[in-house]
Amino acid sequence: MATEVLSGGGSKAEAARRFRVGEASVYRWLKPGGLTYQRPGPRRPRKLDGEQLRGDVEAYPDRTQAERARQFQVSRHRIWNALRKLGVTHKKKGDSERDPLRRKQFLRLRERCVRRGKHLAYIDECGFVSSTVRRYG
Repeated sequence: MATEVLSGGGSKAEAARRFRVGEASVYRWLKPGGLTYQRPGPRRPRKLDGEQLRGDVEAYPDRTQAERARQFQVSRHRIWNALRKLGVTHKKKGDSERDPLRRKQFLRLRERCVRRGKHLAYIDECGFVSSTVRRYG
């Protein structure tokens, strides 16, 4: 083994060449307990149950990932990952938003208002604090 090569006066690099491994492997072998396999310890129970999360999504569809993370006491990334595995996605654009003809009509309306010196007002979100507005959908 590598220890025999080293005890015979060889270097770690020489032992690595002889056994066709990287030098880092030789260093790991020589560390205390380096060649003994250590079985992994018991895992922690999962904090986030998929069915609990699915129930929460159905009960509160408007909650943000950050809100869910606080509720389940896990990271937002863990919520994102679990939602992805459950097949839950954020709100997509509606048909009218994807329809090129309707978009073109809206743009024409906006241009007409600008030419006439009028302003378009988006009433549906007036009066809300900007931090409550979702950045998607």
